[in-house]
Amino acid sequence: MDSTLSIIIKNMFIENKKTVADIVSDLKRTTGDSYSSIKNQHYLMFQTIWNNHDFTPEEILAQFGTEAKELFVVSSLTQQLLQTIDPSYEPLVPPKSFIINSDGTVTIQ
Repeated sequence: MDSTLSIIIKNMFIENKKTVADIVSDLKRTTGDSYSSIKNQHYLMFQTIWNNHDFTPEEILAQFGTEAKELFVVSSLTQQLLQTIDPSYEPLVPPKSFIINSDGTVTIQ
């Protein structure tokens, strides 16, 4: 014999069963949310480096040391992803040129 809790749980799943259209709608919303989240996080990272009120880009990248290259690689790949999803996306362009050194450090010019 089913317990009361078991019956309630079964009813919850039966009453809340999603249709294929519901699932597609959820996936579309999640995809849109993911795109927006990636785009917003990328923008915040860009601003933190290039338009920081407390530290210069040089100071921030010096603190990264030999891991600074990874930041630029991830940024480039993120922008490629954003453009793939939305061809109208305009990449963020640093206000200063830079060189990624062979040791992984980044030099602002």
